[in-house]
Amino acid sequence: MIRAADIVIVGGGVMGCSLAWHLAIQSRGSASIIIVERDSSYRFASSALSLSSIRQQFTTPVNIEMSRYTLEILRDPSPLMIEGQAPDFQFVERGYLFLGRGDEKAGIEHAYQVQRGCGFDPELTKGPALAGRYPWLHTEDLAIASHGREGEGWFDGYSLLRSLRAAARGKGAELVDDNVVALRRDGANWSVELGKGGAIACSHVVNAAGPWAAEIADMAGCILPVRGQKRSVFVVDAPDADSDWPLVIDPEGFYFRPEGRTFLIGAPAPADFCSADDFEPDYPVFDEWLWPRLAARAPAFERLKLLGAWAGHYEMNIFDSNAVVGPSGVQNFWLINGFSGHGLQHALAAGRGLAELMIDGQYRSIDLYPLSLDRLQQIFASPEAHII
Repeated sequence: MIRAADIVIVGGGVMGCSLAWHLAIQSRGSASIIIVERDSSYRFASSALSLSSIRQQFTTPVNIEMSRYTLEILRDPSPLMIEGQAPDFQFVERGYLFLGRGDEKAGIEHAYQVQRGCGFDPELTKGPALAGRYPWLHTEDLAIASHGREGEGWFDGYSLLRSLRAAARGKGAELVDDNVVALRRDGANWSVELGKGGAIACSHVVNAAGPWAAEIADMAGCILPVRGQKRSVFVVDAPDADSDWPLVIDPEGFYFRPEGRTFLIGAPAPADFCSADDFEPDYPVFDEWLWPRLAARAPAFERLKLLGAWAGHYEMNIFDSNAVVGPSGVQNFWLINGFSGHGLQHALAAGRGLAELMIDGQYRSIDLYPLSLDRLQQIFASPEAHII
């Protein structure tokens, strides 16, 4: 059976649903939209397995601007109201605390200047003052810390996904539970072939496939440097730790934050990329590498109990760790990929921006051109240094 739509979005996670919602708004309901999602349970979706945090402490201005739009929605979710009910994203505004040793000091100071230039003012603490400002941390090896006291924190990411999905459907988008097995061009038009049989004829295809983005891009004849990278998160009971702490980023690459009466501990990036079906947490990393360093940084973690763990996939842009948004170079095939661990917090702005470009031919809210594929083709990186 052949169906038809104006736009087919491959991937129904937070990115695809945000784009569908914004496309419906931007087109005033005139565009027919189908979202194809291979895992409608979202059991293995990056959107559902995210740590669900938001920050403005980036090193590229466009990322700071994108976070601000999400911050607006987290503080006032009324635009996503369904049947008179606004969602509650349970936003905890406690900030990120980046820690740096001597060799990271210049980088954090440079990032601070970029952030100040964008209107965000984190608190910098240096040298001997660190011990007094953060007595619950071992600071002897640290030279600097940057704390976003407001406008950063964490939230219920799955609630955001559900709200965007409902909002997109409420605006007329159709969700199809299937996987895409082939993309075929017919002039300026496309045929999206599905794993369960049948196809969808459309004018535009958008790649919102997360860690599987390179596979979908290849079907369209586009080379995309996005790879899946497994990241493990551990849930611990730490009775001596304070539930009022911010989200802490250690120079060794791990991080931790409170989650109710427990703590979430994130392992650093592994050296290799992962297979698409590898969702097994790296338990040996916790016992052999993570816990000793965790307790060395925050003595309150010397006494803890591991309660559980999960693993999700980052969609890493191996070129410069920034998103790729916009035209692909293949006619009517669009990209919204490679967010490298900050996709959940940037999905709203990315979806809005790409919808503006597709419907109106230009960005109206935030200029996302620094995230275009052009920078990859011209070998002009726009690197994001603060990757967690």
